[in-house]
Amino acid sequence: MGEGYIECIQDAKGRDGPSAPRACKQDTRMMIHHEVPLAARMDDGLPTVLQGVIDLVYRTPEGWEVVDYKTDDTEGRLDALVEAYAPQVTAYARQWGRLTGEPVRAGPFFVRSDVVKWVEDR
Repeated sequence: MGEGYIECIQDAKGRDGPSAPRACKQDTRMMIHHEVPLAARMDDGLPTVLQGVIDLVYRTPEGWEVVDYKTDDTEGRLDALVEAYAPQVTAYARQWGRLTGEPVRAGPFFVRSDVVKWVEDR
């Protein structure tokens, strides 16, 4: 799912950051959104509001993919970083799924190492 878009971003490395996503927009088979503001009341029993910006969300034939760009150095600590960012991307994915009514998967995209790690729903 969506690997072509992530690969397109990876192939564009070397250009300045904002130009990479624009270079990939030519694939009109997918709906692609950048910098999507999100605010939603959480249904966790507490008066909590999720507020943030989804860096990238795009539709694939199987559903939606939510990607959060991260600039951390992943060498020797990729799993720990994925675990640390999992609550954020999982919350974004759940809210996007509530809005669309469609399947969603999410993960951080570590731009320095060109690695995306999809997070299982928790």
